[in-house]
Amino acid sequence: PVLGLFYFARRLYQMLLELTAGVFTPVTGVLMASLQGDRLKRQDAYLTASYASAGLAFPVFAGLFAIAPTAVPFVFGPQWTDAIFAVRCFSIIGMMAGLGVMQAALIRNLGRPDWWFWYQAVMQLSTIPIILLLFPFGLNAIMVAIVLRTVILWPVSVGMAQRMLEMSLPAYLNSLRGPALGAAIMMLVVMQLPGFWADRTAGLLLFAQIATGVVVYGVVLTATSFDRLRGILRILRGTKRPTH
Repeated sequence: PVLGLFYFARRLYQMLLELTAGVFTPVTGVLMASLQGDRLKRQDAYLTASYASAGLAFPVFAGLFAIAPTAVPFVFGPQWTDAIFAVRCFSIIGMMAGLGVMQAALIRNLGRPDWWFWYQAVMQLSTIPIILLLFPFGLNAIMVAIVLRTVILWPVSVGMAQRMLEMSLPAYLNSLRGPALGAAIMMLVVMQLPGFWADRTAGLLLFAQIATGVVVYGVVLTATSFDRLRGILRILRGTKRPTH
């Protein structure tokens, strides 16, 4: 049962990661085209692409964290209720993985694909001993260890990307302020709704949570980073223009 719950949560995480990563393709193309420019242009391209990644990955996975207690049993059946904790843990990992798409693109295309290969190898292969060692303690212990492993190793790739771009950590974190703040406020608001809708059906509660989350995130993101959003839209429109 433990492995079944683990792979259920992991598969849900992978599906959402593929969905969000696929939308990043136009932005990644622009980033790649800018890598051979001067240092400031590379930094700006990377920050713009990272903002786009966070702008989609943060609300998707923060939203999943918030609605998991309602969504998992309602959508997939009550037999998966014990996987809610694992789903929430993978949601935390998903927010970091969304940013990892751009880190991977940068590191590989600035001449260090070998470094990225070994970094990913350590991340993936370390999951096996974690499962084997903590299997007797249950799924929750396994998931806590995997989240801690990811939180500890993820800054390594962030630091590598910063060194390659000669960019400060505050500049990088500041570029993510809008999506991070929007996702945090959205998650807190959505998690409060079950307390006010206790007498409603699960389907109606889930709809209310999703609708509320979309509105709250959209308002906060627009209020905190309207100019950056407008720049992203210009880039996306530019990638869709037909060439002659």
